[in-house]
Amino acid sequence: MRADLRIRNGTLHSANSSIRGDLLIAGGIIRAVVTPDTEADADQVIDATGLQVIPGIVDLHCHARTPGLEHKEDFRTASTAAAAGGITTFVDMPNVDPPTVTAELLRHKKAIAARDTLVDWGHFASGSRPDTVAELAAAGATGFKIFMVGGGYPHDDRIAVVSNDALYAALEAVAATGLPCLVHPFEQALFSMFWQRALDAGQPPDHTTRVEVYTGIDVVWRSAVATLLEFQKDTGVRLHVLHTHARGSIELVRKAKAEGHRVTAALDPKYFHLTRADMLRLGPRSYSGAVITENQQHVEEIWAAINDGTIDTIDSDHGPHTLEEVERARVDASKAELGNPQYDNLLSVLLNDVNQGRTTLAHLVRLLCENPARLIGYYPQKGCLQAGADADIVLIDLDKHIHIDDADVKTKVGWTPYHGWDVVGGPVLTVARGEIVARDGDVLAEPGRGRYLEGRPQAFAGMPVRTGPGLSLLPR
Repeated sequence: MRADLRIRNGTLHSANSSIRGDLLIAGGIIRAVVTPDTEADADQVIDATGLQVIPGIVDLHCHARTPGLEHKEDFRTASTAAAAGGITTFVDMPNVDPPTVTAELLRHKKAIAARDTLVDWGHFASGSRPDTVAELAAAGATGFKIFMVGGGYPHDDRIAVVSNDALYAALEAVAATGLPCLVHPFEQALFSMFWQRALDAGQPPDHTTRVEVYTGIDVVWRSAVATLLEFQKDTGVRLHVLHTHARGSIELVRKAKAEGHRVTAALDPKYFHLTRADMLRLGPRSYSGAVITENQQHVEEIWAAINDGTIDTIDSDHGPHTLEEVERARVDASKAELGNPQYDNLLSVLLNDVNQGRTTLAHLVRLLCENPARLIGYYPQKGCLQAGADADIVLIDLDKHIHIDDADVKTKVGWTPYHGWDVVGGPVLTVARGEIVARDGDVLAEPGRGRYLEGRPQAFAGMPVRTGPGLSLLPR
């Protein structure tokens, strides 16, 4: 056969195995996985000798900030950072201005993204209004997102669902669509009580107190997860729990899975990577993980949950704000916009974990590529390296030494919470539907090439436990 592109001599990885082989790509599709000595003409050949080849990352937690908040990020800059970081598909969030609560607003967002995105994308519309959920599903929503938290952007009060009756009704409405429902679990009233107690005790209202209360008080998270799991049993919604970093949340999800309940869970790296030292050095931009990362047992429990399948996906929670916005947290964190961009460095930070033996590259493929694609109904079109799949591919150098610096990021806000880190392992080339979109940090694609991922309703049986070979060489 003749190919547009051949990737030669790489080590190809699935969630279950790795092989040395070549990928033959034509028309944006992987046409065959073959041995390196297979004869086949190709218009372009990439030598991947010594490199690891994985599917393109499918990230289900992007805040692209469009429309209304484009001073922070937009579809062009978010997808540029994504391409450079090995992310070939992303799904963004509804907490924009105005939030995505109607089909008309979804169509408006899709029109902007069709012009601006460099990689494929989808959108989780707001599930906060049961009366508009059906129309959003009909308009092509990839799924839905519910925030059990408000109190100020990025936790937009206009779409916050903070009472149990409203939450139950929202989950019921989403369940009827057959689409996944991502939920940010949080007990808002409990958090408010603990925050006020901290202030009354004389703690400053800054980011250091905020991380102690917001991240560090387990019951704020686990009580919300307990409620969600009970409501899932009743409604049958395809529940995907975000921010599963609290010990209590992990145990509840693990128990629910053991009992056969239909739930999946995600975790974002900032909670178990960023340290108090990072926060003291860089301020609120590295806010998130200080309480967890100074407790080594908690970190080990998180890695155990990642490696034993309790956690189904690692997502980015790519959440850009300007430095001016996050710096306000030094004075009053309750009035600051907290969150941080992740796309430029997500893969390198996690590959550094692989090099340090915390997890395997195969398991990272499951968490970053295969399981997210399954969750939105796009596996095996995405998330794998096999004949018939979209040619979304990342070449990785596991020995590449990287000094992370603000000057190198592609995100619009121009900074990273990992500034100053030294890591080993990083992407060197990204292919999206057969086109080289980034090489060694340089983004080569043009805006407007990204395709939208329409929602695919499906029954929800959780993530399969896969055994046996995940990759095989096809006959010549």
